[in-house]
Amino acid sequence: MTQTRCPSCQTAFRVTPEQLLARGGKVRCGACQQIFNAGDYLLDAENPETKNLHFPRIQPEMTPKSTPLTPPQTPPPLSEAQLTSFDDPDTTRAPEPIIDPVVDPIDAALAQQDDEDAVFRSEISSLSPQEIRQLGREAGLVAPRDLTEVPGFSKWSDGIAGTPARTYALWPFVLASVILALLLAAQLLYHYRGELARGKPGVQAAFSAFGIEIPLPREAERISIDASELRPVTEGDSDDPAAHSGRLQLTTTLKNQASYPQEWPHLEIALTDIYDTVLTRKVFKPDEYLPADAPSAFAPGETLVTLALSVGELQPSGYRLNLLYP
Repeated sequence: MTQTRCPSCQTAFRVTPEQLLARGGKVRCGACQQIFNAGDYLLDAENPETKNLHFPRIQPEMTPKSTPLTPPQTPPPLSEAQLTSFDDPDTTRAPEPIIDPVVDPIDAALAQQDDEDAVFRSEISSLSPQEIRQLGREAGLVAPRDLTEVPGFSKWSDGIAGTPARTYALWPFVLASVILALLLAAQLLYHYRGELARGKPGVQAAFSAFGIEIPLPREAERISIDASELRPVTEGDSDDPAAHSGRLQLTTTLKNQASYPQEWPHLEIALTDIYDTVLTRKVFKPDEYLPADAPSAFAPGETLVTLALSVGELQPSGYRLNLLYP
């Protein structure tokens, strides 16, 4: 016979192996409602020395708040009749409280859910496929019609998959794609018309037939300045610097290193002082520095340019030249 004693009120109880295995041995005393581990306070009914064995009381913080605490007292030793009367109830005193195993509320809720699921599965198993599909529709679910060979893919239910799909004509999309492709090709031909027509009279004639003007190339890396000179213009034939009239004359040689004509570049002139600080800067367009009889294109080779400048009271000591396309 296995016995245990409540460490709070020192009440002895008879326990079964099932009670010790349930909830890890945790039980609740029916007398004082104290929760304790019955395995930690077992008594040996066959050993007389354990009859009057008393265990230390549990600390106050482990006692339920609803149970008032009493000063620790040493209970009187139980008599032999009281310790051996678990099988036959003792008529000389009130029946001993029953030990209730501690039940975890979460485990109880899970057990209740399992019971409900089992009942639901048993009810579903008795229904036909048509009834199950109808229940799914009433619950707002779409029951699958049937599975295909592709894993994880299912068709819609009868009400959706049975509706014929709306079809559209394919030729409008094909026609729109062809028109867009032609427009893109036309834009590319127009953008690169200068490169495409370069050195190809047939391509030039084709563009001219459509009234499309072919621009001249503008490759700044293929033009350069071979030589240049800037000198003041004096009054009369005097070479005296004091006779400076506020005018300068620029003479420079421009060179087109390409094998085909290009557009005339812009000419930038910057006048500097003795510290190489820019005093003034100006950009001249082709029609401002070229003579009136100059050709419309910058032909391959060298071209001499002479330009008169009016600087007023400035006394520049140096200059910079640069060719560019805006």
